[in-house]
Amino acid sequence: RWTWNHKKRAWSDLDLTIIAPSQWLADCARRSPLLEKYRIVTIPNGIDTSLFRPEERQYCRSLLGLPDGKKLALFGSIKGAGDVRKGFPLLQSALDGLAGSALNDDLELVVFGDSAAGLVESLGLPCHDVGLIEDDELLAALYSAADVAVISSLEDNLPNIVMEAIACGTPCVAFDVGGIPDMIEHGVNGYLAKPLDPVDLRRGLEWVLGDQSRWERLSANSRQKALENFAIDKVVARHIDLYDELLAEY
Repeated sequence: RWTWNHKKRAWSDLDLTIIAPSQWLADCARRSPLLEKYRIVTIPNGIDTSLFRPEERQYCRSLLGLPDGKKLALFGSIKGAGDVRKGFPLLQSALDGLAGSALNDDLELVVFGDSAAGLVESLGLPCHDVGLIEDDELLAALYSAADVAVISSLEDNLPNIVMEAIACGTPCVAFDVGGIPDMIEHGVNGYLAKPLDPVDLRRGLEWVLGDQSRWERLSANSRQKALENFAIDKVVARHIDLYDELLAEY
């Protein structure tokens, strides 16, 4: 309460324009009694779409030592499968539900981030733990090597994995939480599952991977979404336009 009152006094006479990177975070700010009186605009984070771009899948898999001829689902975060907020147990439950399906025989999981061997070893399908990847070019190759990126986060603002994956033409399956809907249009460039519902997350995986022509459409739409909304030059231009607008008022 002391901190809240201190902010209220410090900010009372400021002329602020607040930029939020997602609609979800902007809505959170609008509900704040400290921020609700200010103008709040949404401008997403940007990405280098010349670096994160589609590459030839077979080459990328060979580079990373990943199997060819399999469907690869990608999961990752800085802390890997051990980050509670990223919801790996929900993904595990979704994958368990694939047992006996045709997809289960073809699907393998790729996990990147800090190792969480105890978790990934308990899965009922092959899993490749590629560890923490700090080189962006190698990371872009990893996205291109995958057929789908799956995001089982309990909450998230504008996760890089979604933005980077779609820039590489890799469709995403994710829960409809936080700022993720800003990047994934349900049925257009990916699948938005009901929040924290592993059964619907599994349906999303089956839907994205179940038809090659549909996958190709989702892939093309993913790349286009990234180019139109998250390319760094587009994001910079939106910041400049906002600055020009504000400067014109003085």
